[in-house]
Amino acid sequence: MKYTTILVLALLLFSCGGEQKPASASTDTDTTAVKTPLTKVEEVYKNVCWLGHIDNRIPIFVHYQLQEEIAVGSITYLNTDARKPIRLIGEIGAGLVFLTEYDKAGNITGTLLGKINEQRIEGSWNPPNTGSDESLDLVLERKDTTILSNSIEVDPADVFGTYSYQYGEAGYQGEFSFTKKEGGYAALELISVTQEPARNIADLQIDSLRLSGTSYSYTVPEAENCAIELQFYKDFARIVHPDGMSCMGYFGHNATAAGIFVKVK
Repeated sequence: MKYTTILVLALLLFSCGGEQKPASASTDTDTTAVKTPLTKVEEVYKNVCWLGHIDNRIPIFVHYQLQEEIAVGSITYLNTDARKPIRLIGEIGAGLVFLTEYDKAGNITGTLLGKINEQRIEGSWNPPNTGSDESLDLVLERKDTTILSNSIEVDPADVFGTYSYQYGEAGYQGEFSFTKKEGGYAALELISVTQEPARNIADLQIDSLRLSGTSYSYTVPEAENCAIELQFYKDFARIVHPDGMSCMGYFGHNATAAGIFVKVK
């Protein structure tokens, strides 16, 4: 399902590369990605920009580029002295937006979840472990500000490494390594756990994935309903379970391999 990760992560929570500054205003209000060729191998994308508040008191500026349903950009808390952008990665589709704040180590500092249309986002800002903290109201209005960012497509030679995410010490956590092997194969080792107090586990060890660029699919041989689809991007990766293949009964209760993982090494 195209927006599986949005729905899965939303249910679980509730049971832009470098610094960029707003440029001059523009009258262009198209919400789709506008691609401007730089070279034969690299493009820039016009970002969608938003200005608003968390809890009607914390001013924020959000921008992201949108490639298909994947959104990558940053959030800036305007009431801070440094006004340092925090990286956002997430998904947008079917009238829903789910954006997650990541630091360089894959730690999640907050999530933005809500309904989206051409001019407005309404929803909530949620702390990393929503089981112990309340969410805050989120309202954003579309701004005609021009920001360009590089494509999130990645060279297949750069996908190898370790990827991670963590919703706080008590929240959902996941990590996987992707290692090149001889003979045109790669190995994937993944482990993720559910939130406290019951740390149920999702565990996958795949020794022989045929190298295929930046996109991989795998079905667990001994499990009829367990499969993953893995897509690599620049400095992060996304794993989803295809429809009907969520590994229920193969992983621990509520455990999942799905998620957006930041490359940490």
